[in-house]
Amino acid sequence: MISALRAAGSGLLAQQTALDVISNNLANVNTPGFKRARANFEDVVIEQDPDSPATAPAARGVVVRDIQRIETSGALETTGLPFDLAIAGAGFFVVTRPDGTPGYTHDGSFQLTAAGTLVNGNGDTLAGIQLPPGASSLSVAADGTVIALVDGEGQPAGQISIALFPNPAGLQADGGGVFLPTAASGEPNLVAPGTGGAGEVVAGMREMANVAIGDEMVAMLIARRAYSASARSVQAIDEMLQQANTLNA
Repeated sequence: MISALRAAGSGLLAQQTALDVISNNLANVNTPGFKRARANFEDVVIEQDPDSPATAPAARGVVVRDIQRIETSGALETTGLPFDLAIAGAGFFVVTRPDGTPGYTHDGSFQLTAAGTLVNGNGDTLAGIQLPPGASSLSVAADGTVIALVDGEGQPAGQISIALFPNPAGLQADGGGVFLPTAASGEPNLVAPGTGGAGEVVAGMREMANVAIGDEMVAMLIARRAYSASARSVQAIDEMLQQANTLNA
């Protein structure tokens, strides 16, 4: 009986995790470059009660095997902002974090600093780009070369490289939409936009979250029903245990 209670309780914990993941997806529906996640489950055998007969069937439960980030591309939105960038396809922008270490992000919402660099909301600098004084906007050539518009004339301002990973789902989130390599993700391969499987870079746009509200609401409904079913099981088993204790008194 106790193992059955543990099995039902495992369902509560697993579905609560699923609901937390879905809630985070919905909370970031308007976050540029955000990638939705989902909780994946697996069955486990719950340890048998010591007082149960040896022939009693083993109780089964569920645990969260992992939380998987879905690396599909989000829709591209035209912003009209002169220094916004987006990758139309696979890959990450390479940024230099304030501590000097590299980071990788899908969020191309950049702003021009007085020093001529492009930074995101975290203060991370887009690697390889140095705009000349007076730059009012930029464009990106097919090979990633950035052309800054200064007084109506174009001037080269560096070249963007796109980072590709063998397993991008294995990257470690570091906050603010920036990711770091892990043993699971593999090391980055820096390529020119549009080559080696990387997407092209477009200016004046940004990639939105790949969260579909309708899909998340359906997933939330399923998780809530599963949670309720587990809660009813816990309640029923608890009532049986109380009755058994009354009979043994």
